[in-house]
Amino acid sequence: MIITYFRSSSLNRWKYCPQSYFFEYVLGYKGPPNPKAVKGTIVHKVWEILGKKKLATQLGKSKFTDDVYGEVSSNLWYPKINELVAIAFDHYKNDPEKPLGSYDFYECKNWTWKTLKYNDKVFDPRRQKIIQPEQFFDIVIDRPWAHYEYKIGDKIIEGQLAIKGTIDLITEVSPNTIESQDLKTGRRLDWATGHEKTYGKLLDDLQLHLYNYAIRHLFPNYENVISTIFYINDGGPYTVYFEPKDFDKTEAKLKRFFEQIKSCQTPKTIYPHSLKCDKLCHFFKTKPDGTPNKSKTYEDSHCYFIKKH
Repeated sequence: MIITYFRSSSLNRWKYCPQSYFFEYVLGYKGPPNPKAVKGTIVHKVWEILGKKKLATQLGKSKFTDDVYGEVSSNLWYPKINELVAIAFDHYKNDPEKPLGSYDFYECKNWTWKTLKYNDKVFDPRRQKIIQPEQFFDIVIDRPWAHYEYKIGDKIIEGQLAIKGTIDLITEVSPNTIESQDLKTGRRLDWATGHEKTYGKLLDDLQLHLYNYAIRHLFPNYENVISTIFYINDGGPYTVYFEPKDFDKTEAKLKRFFEQIKSCQTPKTIYPHSLKCDKLCHFFKTKPDGTPNKSKTYEDSHCYFIKKH
């Protein structure tokens, strides 16, 4: 199977269902965003704009430009939070299969305030020293094991495995300590197993390890790296401290997944061993023509069609 890069979402999809991974990350099929994910995007957008406002102030800038909000003043406390939520909501509300309504707007406001007010506003970006909101990374792994070479038709494609992603917010805790912060509006579950993510399991969380790996590449001057994942509606923040030796652990994980996926010839499906297909998988819930799979049978699904063809 062709594999040229990793995201935390792609690795989690592989763990959940290799066939679904193949459809989305190799063939490039995409399902529409679901309403819950879009509401999470709205909350993230408010958090991002507050981080940008604080960063602009730190840099002595009076204004900055955002793709949703346009030109924004760096005045820290204006506009009001509910106004920020409303602007983001109007921008994203028609993206999912079913447009968002008034109750969804209420939830977006509620989730945003829960984040900003938590523990005397400790996670409000306006009260932190911002390094970068929405930090994108695309890092090539320069190791012999990360080399790939594929023959597609008459062409040879080769290169090095990369990791990609976006960290919600990066802050400076002290002159030698940096922190990544990630918001989650959903449940604190490992969707591949259905088990709750305890603190012990978060120590081994793929996303947090990728963030640690990326931060040590992007900001090597910081000695200590901590990562906080904030489950707004399911337990609050969980913070993990990473030591330099964890960098090697992350590489070992990536190597294992890379070799596993690259050597796969026929990706497995979790059907019929999981009831999640009809609830969570767009490829199962639709037919090849994109219409709903009303029979809810594997044989009528887009998933089955792609596998057979």
